[in-house]
Amino acid sequence: MPRSRRKAKSRRELTEGQYFELLIGPGGPGSAFDSPFLRRAAWYEHKEELMEGDGPGQRPWGYWEYEFGQHFEKSDDEVKALRRRGLLSASEEAQLLAIKELRKSKDRGAES
Repeated sequence: MPRSRRKAKSRRELTEGQYFELLIGPGGPGSAFDSPFLRRAAWYEHKEELMEGDGPGQRPWGYWEYEFGQHFEKSDDEVKALRRRGLLSASEEAQLLAIKELRKSKDRGAES
């Protein structure tokens, strides 16, 4: 007996305002989303795409708000917060170490 196929859930495209709100947080008096529920749903639907653009040890606003479990002020040190909870990947740790070594090398070169 043939099985009926379920329709794939349609993926909603983000507007530019919604995309940036999930990256850097809500700005100004309003939101690009009709409700906090829709903003959360959009985060979970698009988080892979939103996470691609950040460098090692950095996360978009939506990550801190919905994945980390608490609001995170950008003035705090993201790398330290992620490291304390064991949330940096081995690849990120390697990239951060390479950046640190590069900075040391540049500083030594500038002193010469």
